[in-house]
Amino acid sequence: MPRGGCVGSEPFRAERLQHLEQQRGKWHCGAELAESGKAKAERLVAEAWRAAGVTEEQIASWHKGHPFKVKLAAKLRADTTVTVSWIARRLAMGTRRHLARLLYLHARTSSEPSQPYQPSLGI
Repeated sequence: MPRGGCVGSEPFRAERLQHLEQQRGKWHCGAELAESGKAKAERLVAEAWRAAGVTEEQIASWHKGHPFKVKLAAKLRADTTVTVSWIARRLAMGTRRHLARLLYLHARTSSEPSQPYQPSLGI
């Protein structure tokens, strides 16, 4: 059996990966945790696409900084262990550096209050 391999059907494999995600950090090696993180990320991507009613082809045709893509990328960064490079490839968002910049701008604009403070100039 190859290193990190799993014998069994796809449903069994998915169940084991979900179990690993719940037991994170107890007795598991890095390879299993990385695979578990990717499985969770793929599940979140599929759920988001299903909820929005879009297909992978539509996502690929949207521009790299599309608001839906940026919000999904931010959710993946917050909720999974996948890398920025993986997210950029999966969501067709260009390079890792470009996505990192988009995530930075998203975090900066979403954390600011809706009405920014405007000091009076007293003139």
